[in-house]
Amino acid sequence: PNEPTACCLKFTKNKIPLNLITGYKNTQHGCTTPGIIFTMKSGRRVCADPGVEWVQEHMAKVDLRKASHHYRQLRSCPLILDN
Repeated sequence: PNEPTACCLKFTKNKIPLNLITGYKNTQHGCTTPGIIFTMKSGRRVCADPGVEWVQEHMAKVDLRKASHHYRQLRSCPLILDN
């Protein structure tokens, strides 16, 4: 199924608190302006400028948070060895 193109027409001027963000994605290639779409705990989506420092920092921290969560899940799985 084709997903509608998500583009940012304008960016938030306010720094979003990191604890409200659950994830993000880049706008698609068909968009005239590159942007980052943050997904909030409320389900709301907010566009941010990828050239702004706090946006880059939040993206890196969300990536680390997801990697850490994935690592914890792997460690909690039982290890099955074939002999």
